[in-house]
Amino acid sequence: MDDNTKQKAKPLLYIVQPEMPPQDAPQMQQVHRSKGHQKKREGVPGEESLFSDREQNDENEEQRKEADEERKLEQLKQEYGVYEALKEIEDEIAAVKKVTMQEEEDFSSLNSNHMYSNTPEGRDALLLKLNELSQYPANAQKPLCEAVVKGKILSLQVLGKHEDSIKVKSGPTVFDLDISEIQHFRLV
Repeated sequence: MDDNTKQKAKPLLYIVQPEMPPQDAPQMQQVHRSKGHQKKREGVPGEESLFSDREQNDENEEQRKEADEERKLEQLKQEYGVYEALKEIEDEIAAVKKVTMQEEEDFSSLNSNHMYSNTPEGRDALLLKLNELSQYPANAQKPLCEAVVKGKILSLQVLGKHEDSIKVKSGPTVFDLDISEIQHFRLV
């Protein structure tokens, strides 16, 4: 044991740091310009041309960089199919608009102020209209209708239909009404 302690102890962990070249002074802006500085220099004609040439070169360089970036961006858009996706989206929007226009036309034809009468000639049209009204979605606002029942005019909403009777709401009351009792019917 004495032999080990007498020898020089070697470190267990070596830390090696890379050799770095000496740092140069950071490059700073060579010319400092401010509004006050420009006012003082306006009288010197040689410096104005020097500054304007630098500014034009800077502007030209910036325009070139912007053009290169735009060209690269267009190339990427074409590679990844951005334009194709936009065309598909536009087609879908056009299809949705077409469908909604058709639904609006159907809805406007449903809300026409046509008078339906319960005669042998008009019974089919009355039954068709009552079927359309009874199949309205539950969460949709039901249209207001007027019906002449037993000589009285009722304002009502059609809620549903069962065989030869319809379920209607007139004011706060809900009741079943036999279709044969309806003399005239129209949408308001």
